[in-house]
Amino acid sequence: MLKDLISDTVKYGIGKVLLKFFSILIVPILAKNFPPDIFGEINIITVFISLFLGITVLGLDSAVGYFYYHGENNLKRDYLGTSFLIRIITSLIFFIIFYIFSKELSSSNFLLKNNKKYFLIVLGASVLPFDNCMSFFIDLSRFLMKPIFYNIVNLSKVFIYYILIIIFLFHNLTIEKVLIAILISSIIPSIFLLIYYKHMLNFKLNLYCLKRLLKYGIPLVPASIMFFFINSSNRFVLNIFTTLEEVGIYSLMNSISSIFLLITSSIIMAWPPYAMIIAKNANAKEIFAKITTTLIILLIPLAFYFWSISDFTILLFSTPIYLKGEKILILLILQHIMNLLYYCISIGLTLKEKTIYISIGYTIAAIISISISFPLCKYYGIFGAALSSFIGYFISILYIGFKSQKYYKILYNLKFLLSYIIIVLFVIFISLYIHNTNIYINFIYRFAIGLIFTLIPFIFKMLKFSEIKLLFIK
Repeated sequence: MLKDLISDTVKYGIGKVLLKFFSILIVPILAKNFPPDIFGEINIITVFISLFLGITVLGLDSAVGYFYYHGENNLKRDYLGTSFLIRIITSLIFFIIFYIFSKELSSSNFLLKNNKKYFLIVLGASVLPFDNCMSFFIDLSRFLMKPIFYNIVNLSKVFIYYILIIIFLFHNLTIEKVLIAILISSIIPSIFLLIYYKHMLNFKLNLYCLKRLLKYGIPLVPASIMFFFINSSNRFVLNIFTTLEEVGIYSLMNSISSIFLLITSSIIMAWPPYAMIIAKNANAKEIFAKITTTLIILLIPLAFYFWSISDFTILLFSTPIYLKGEKILILLILQHIMNLLYYCISIGLTLKEKTIYISIGYTIAAIISISISFPLCKYYGIFGAALSSFIGYFISILYIGFKSQKYYKILYNLKFLLSYIIIVLFVIFISLYIHNTNIYINFIYRFAIGLIFTLIPFIFKMLKFSEIKLLFIK
């Protein structure tokens, strides 16, 4: 059973990497065919709608998974059907609200700042019921342990979207057509999934099931909202104080930095089963300390190597005007690394069932990110936006690490790690301060920094080449 679990985890990880890879492929098409302000409009609409997609789920994704396995056997179809209907009804209610207030929303300073573009809000919101339908059945595929089917469906959405964008590209690609492509790429898979899985659902509301589902799911909604605010609220604050062009540049930098997720996301997907296996070992705490330290000292140099080619990547993905945002890429990349470390250092809270502190950590990060984003975005633009979320992540990491150590003491080499992190932050600050516009000089000194940080752990004998294999413990 454990072997099957690890095998499925690897399959999900591969699927997620492929999904991210194909999602990134669409970015150059949009960035090269739209100026930053239009690219910003697309991003601000889709990100805004994604918040409400998370809300309309109502935490029922986790609730359904729990009651499907731990609920009454004779009510499985009722739990599934009730959850599906509530999610679709909630999505339709939100769509109606967006439709009614589309002009007011489109004219707001944090969105489009133009009430004549209200139809873009309507188009963006129309995806809510279909995305909710699709995500419901994708989650069901995961509960049923169908990783291959799960990955195929996820990739089909991206593939349909990609094909439609290519078609529209030859017929005057516009922002409306981009949103239509997003909508169609949700409609087709959601209809297929509904037909495929309809025999498993009882399409009627069961009040008993509804009460239990909501009791389990609703408390999870705030955590979902907080996670959204950590990652995305600064875009709306940035839009208030600057322009949609700045939002577009910042959004492209986020897309390019997400290439780094091809590394970190696969590790995140594989981490839970590995952690549970390691926890059974007598020397588990030493292994956790070694793996966490190894990840830090391997990923930091990779971040600088990636930053060294960022100017060339931006020109490959877009046009020279987007080079304005390349200096913030290092901050965005480090956020992906911190997100991975979040999972590693919180292992004590997971093992000791103190996950409430993880929710508190997200909340702290969100409050800090939002609070400081207003002055930072106002005075420093896109750099302030990146810095606000970076600081939020960093403080949440410190909080989670402190709480985890309280319940599950892991003997990290804190002297080395603190010195290493302080040096990294100092080097980044200096690099940002002496920033220049010559892409070749940027490449040379950033690559050199990456090389130095690669050698440091070996010079101080914190890592041996033979120890890297610990990352692949079976």
